[in-house]
Amino acid sequence: MRMRILGTLLCCCFLGVAAFGSGVPWLKSFVHIATAANVSGHITYIDSAWTNGQAGALLLVTPNMSPGGRETSPDKHPIGVYYDKGQWTIFNQDMAAMPVGAAFNVLVLEDGGLGRGTSVVEASEVRIQDDGVVILDQLTDGNSSAMVLVTSNWSVRGVYNNHYTGVRYDYGSAHWYVFNEDGAKMELAWPDWNTGVAFNVALIQDRENSAPWAFVQSALSSNTSQDGTLTLIDNPLTNNNPCAIIFVTNNYDARPGNAVKVNAPVAVVYSATEGKWGIETTDGSTYLRGTPLLWAAFNVLVSR
Repeated sequence: MRMRILGTLLCCCFLGVAAFGSGVPWLKSFVHIATAANVSGHITYIDSAWTNGQAGALLLVTPNMSPGGRETSPDKHPIGVYYDKGQWTIFNQDMAAMPVGAAFNVLVLEDGGLGRGTSVVEASEVRIQDDGVVILDQLTDGNSSAMVLVTSNWSVRGVYNNHYTGVRYDYGSAHWYVFNEDGAKMELAWPDWNTGVAFNVALIQDRENSAPWAFVQSALSSNTSQDGTLTLIDNPLTNNNPCAIIFVTNNYDARPGNAVKVNAPVAVVYSATEGKWGIETTDGSTYLRGTPLLWAAFNVLVSR
């Protein structure tokens, strides 16, 4: 049973594509909503001046179940982005139909804007470690306190990754990895084993000094529903702000020795009753709350 109750709150940000001013001024972010006009099969086309005609743009995407405080039907599938005919799209990796009404927070990444950096990480034989692909970057190498958020990018090599993904820090190699939550090995592009699945990556060097707009959300008994499907965020930038734009990625090693893989679709959701945003598993999975001291954590970036 969900811990949240959504009101009928509406605001100016609930639009087909809504561009906002930003709590962090260098971030370009907006909400994209799948409509009958922009959906084609498993794809929804983004129409934004920040992304149209920008084949080299790097997008970070997080599903949003309540843009502007209004409840929408979530997309419950692994997602990615790709560029088609002058527009970026959001698509379901498993080819399932994109539900009309599904909403997504979209961030256009820019080098230096996050302080920080951006990168495209590609899988290859030498960069794959079982279910993960290593991130090699001076901002994050040897830095377990860095913050990393990711979105799959099909356009780099044309390789699908039909898996929910997270990030983890490997203390042995001192590198961050993007990994498949279900343990599946990262896909390579046959027959060229030197390329494979690719991800857009946001890199934040020091999360401790980036608060309150970048932080780790840990699902604890004090902020997580009893059924383990929802963890509420308590943050001055997002509290009582239904128009906040939030991006999340599961951080498997945020609490070394006490980690949870979230092999499920997740989205951000606003509770009008609590006046807070939360992170919810949209298929009812209870990964957010496991055995004591074994609860999920997420890297969170607030754009508004």
